[in-house]
Parts: sequence; C-alpha cells; structure tokens
Amino acid sequence: MPELKKHHNMMKNPFWVGKRLYFRGLEKSDLGKNYFQWLNDQEVTQYMYNGMFPNTKGRMKDFYNEVVDQQKHVVFAIIDKRVDRHIGNVGIHRINWKNGIGEYGIIIGEKKYHGKGYGEEATRMILDYIFRRVGLRRVWLGVHEAHKKAIAIYKKVGFKIEGCLRKEIYTDGQWHDRLIMGIMREEYLKKAGKKRGSHA
Repeated sequence: MPELKKHHNMMKNPFWVGKRLYFRGLEKSDLGKNYFQWLNDQEVTQYMYNGMFPNTKGRMKDFYNEVVDQQKHVVFAIIDKRVDRHIGNVGIHRINWKNGIGEYGIIIGEKKYHGKGYGEEATRMILDYIFRRVGLRRVWLGVHEAHKKAIAIYKKVGFKIEGCLRKEIYTDGQWHDRLIMGIMREEYLKKAGKKRGSHA
C-alpha cells in the first residue's frame, strides 16, 4: 500500500490509470522535451511515416494544435507511474463519430522501455477507455508487415488482420505491405472481461 500511495502522489493530472502507466492529456510543455527527438530517432521511427524527414518545431506545433481538437482525435501522453516520466504517446485518430470508428496510433519514444510490455499495456488501456468510456464501435490500425513484434502484440490484445495494402510503405530501399488490423467493441469486451481495469 505505501508503494501504491507513493506512485499516486507522483502522478500529475492523471486521467486513465493502469498498472505501471497512466495517461494524461498531451501538454505544450511536452513538445520541447525528449518527445521532440523521438521523431528524429531512426530506431524509434523505423516502421513509421514520421521518420522520413527531420522533425521541426513547426511540425510539432501543427500536430499538437490538431490533436487537441477532440472532435477528431483523442491523444494521451503515456507516463511511467514510478518516476512520472513521459515515455510515449497513444491515441485514436480521425474519429468518425457517426460510424463509431477510429484509427489507433502509438509511439514508445524512450528506447529503454522497448520490449518490456509497456506498449501492450498502453494498447489495452486505450482500448479499455475508448470502448468502455467513449463507446466507439471499432478501432483499426495499419502496421508495417516487418514489424513482427507489434503485430504479435496487436493479435494478443485481440486485433484481427482485415486486409493488406500491397507495397504501401517504402523503407530500406524496398516497398513493403501495410497490414490493416481491427478490433470490434464486443470482441474487446469479451476478451477483456466485464470490469474496467481487468487488463492491468
């Protein structure tokens, strides 16, 4: 209990809380910190569109101004509860409220957090939020065919491969397929259980 209380006291403006992580709203002050360099790091962005060109303050500002519009996007900063460190971002983008559909996106920018289950926890957390709290019907994503670890995580959480955009992405001098994966609200709830937080 003292350990949990210590973590709770360190959290700043928590909105959605998981086992090791919590989500808060993205803030302007985040833009000038490590977040800026994540998008220049070729290891971090190797499977993303973002890494093709150098990051700039203007691009960061434009992205921030776009995603704070919650009519189209819901984006969170991913925070390590133990040290209150911003380690990445996760969001549901281009939301179609009429049809209840949104596109999933995530970046774990701090490389020491790679391969330790933080991406999976953040994925489960945002699906829990978007299906239980917001009530969207379907979430989909596009993923580079070579990003095997991400594909395995998405399948584990409950995403299914729905299609393939052939030779959609150009990386390392070659064209690669982009897999389209999706998950329905009823599929997530059946897999995760009825109670909120059962993923933690």
